[in-house]
Amino acid sequence: MTIHIFTSTGEAYDHTQWRLDIKNGDILLVPSERIAGWREGAWPVAATDEAGQFHRLKDRVSSEATADDARLLGMAHQAREALRDYLDEDQAHTINAEYDAEAVTADSE
Repeated sequence: MTIHIFTSTGEAYDHTQWRLDIKNGDILLVPSERIAGWREGAWPVAATDEAGQFHRLKDRVSSEATADDARLLGMAHQAREALRDYLDEDQAHTINAEYDAEAVTADSE
């Protein structure tokens, strides 16, 4: 897996369509939009709540818990971690706090 950094989700989307060096599973970061994702097949999928021009993860995860859903959620976690590592500490703390709050809410349901 390789990490690719772009200035916009539109640019990232376009590049996933023609660049041969962006492979399936590669992480796509757009720090200016605070969006992380990865290439899933031919399309970029957002791992963050904001998707920009990327496809949304929730549209790819089924209503039933499957092994592929677990793989997709694992990829989402990797992409968010890559964005956190890329951003400065204050920005990363804010993003992680948002996802931690969501995880606690989901666990308590």
